[in-house]
Amino acid sequence: MKKKFLACLTTCSLLLAMFASSITVQAASQTIKPIYQNELNQSGQTSQTSGGINIDGYISANLNGVTSNSSKATDQPYGTIPASTYIYSTVANAGDLIDVNSTDIVLHANITNTNSATSAANVSLRLDNKGRVPTATNYPDDWSVDAARVQGGDIFDASTRSDLNIEYQLNNATSGSTTVTRASVLASGLPAGYSWNDLVRINVSGNLQPNEVVKYNVPLKVTPKQGAKDTYSFQFGNTSGGVYKTATIILKGITKNELVSSVLDTKILATYRNSDGSYTVAENKVQNLMPNATSSNTKFNNFLMQVLSTYENSPADGVLTSNSAYSISTLDIFNAIHNNGYTTLVRADNTLLPIYAYYTNGVLRLTDESGNAVSVSDYNMNFYAQIIKVLEAPEEVNLNVGDNFDAEQNLISVVNPIDNSPIAYTDLTVTSDVNTAVAGTYHVTYTYNLADGKTISVTTKVKVTSPNSVVNPANPAGPSNPVTPAKTPARGHLSPNTFDETSSASLVLFFTSFAALGLVAYRHKRFKDNRI
Repeated sequence: MKKKFLACLTTCSLLLAMFASSITVQAASQTIKPIYQNELNQSGQTSQTSGGINIDGYISANLNGVTSNSSKATDQPYGTIPASTYIYSTVANAGDLIDVNSTDIVLHANITNTNSATSAANVSLRLDNKGRVPTATNYPDDWSVDAARVQGGDIFDASTRSDLNIEYQLNNATSGSTTVTRASVLASGLPAGYSWNDLVRINVSGNLQPNEVVKYNVPLKVTPKQGAKDTYSFQFGNTSGGVYKTATIILKGITKNELVSSVLDTKILATYRNSDGSYTVAENKVQNLMPNATSSNTKFNNFLMQVLSTYENSPADGVLTSNSAYSISTLDIFNAIHNNGYTTLVRADNTLLPIYAYYTNGVLRLTDESGNAVSVSDYNMNFYAQIIKVLEAPEEVNLNVGDNFDAEQNLISVVNPIDNSPIAYTDLTVTSDVNTAVAGTYHVTYTYNLADGKTISVTTKVKVTSPNSVVNPANPAGPSNPVTPAKTPARGHLSPNTFDETSSASLVLFFTSFAALGLVAYRHKRFKDNRI
């Protein structure tokens, strides 16, 4: 049996392309690796330079024998990518993803004088997440220097000149903060009460010869924290050119790291959304019609929330992580259910919503038809989708020759898929070949037309039998006992809050929400996972 995967639909799937975007990023996540470089980081291979002193910093890690590197430390990660695209990034400031089970994690730093003359270097590296204090609800995994892997009491390359001024800043809760030189550490070790685990900053200053390189490699370890969602930053500061510049490596820990193919090719669970944001599993009749989630209709991306604009322009990643966003095209679902009176979400302009957008780390409140709490995996499925029942009519009606058949009275319910209001019978297209004067099998079909040409329909089979036919006692609703279908109230559903009818007030709320999350800095971007 395939590993079960709980997927949760977000309200962001109903906010269509609010900004045009022409940027196309390239897929980087097709095989399982310890580190995935952010597809939005256009500066990921560019070093940072100030006054001709160049910083080339990155992190490497190993996972099950596979090694990969992070993006390079940079101060302009998004490059020319417009805000209309990176506003939907799922990792702040184009940070990379790292599997928290990775081993042999090392921060590599090369400081090079690219000038043709001797030049003064002044470079620092902060290992303490830039001193940021986590909150109770937003915090990263724990990072520190891995003291057990510091070789020979030194993290600098053996070729490093002894006359360079290199300082280590150490800090712990018991002994506080202190600063020591590399020379003193090489001579007598770290001060009492401190270990390499306490290293929070490295400062390098002094004159470098043309093309001279100062290299150091800091072994790191990450300790996963339950519920960690924030990123962790390793920041270089470079004042070599007289102007302070920074270059940062940003990482976000992931706990899930597997191939997308491991969760595909199971049926999509049909659900109704309730007014409180929870979902109810739909009846078996429609479950049997639902298609499978496949690589052609289900698309994953590890760095972009899948609203319509990003869905169209972003690559499909072959790896699923705990940070993934993904989308399901609604067309396969619609095509499977529309001739039975059902549809997927419809926009305010009466056209089909093209995609549903999800996060892998969301929370879904799901119940069965009896109100019992269930999960998608209880049905041996990995994905779910919201459907709407628009038309309902009996599958079959049995009449005697000469009986009256009223097509309008036969229809049980019909509701507008946009706002749940009643649809006038005259707004339907009704086709019928029913002739109760002659015994036979007939059909009446009710069709509701969407503005994009798509149709939702339901058909009743009408059997007309001669009056002298023998009634089957096991079927009292047979030819001699015709039954008029009872009218039932339509199941309610929520009107999709699409961009087409978004009010100015809701737009203000939308943008205010992003501002509250740091729209300008994009440093702590988190999207609230309100279910549809």
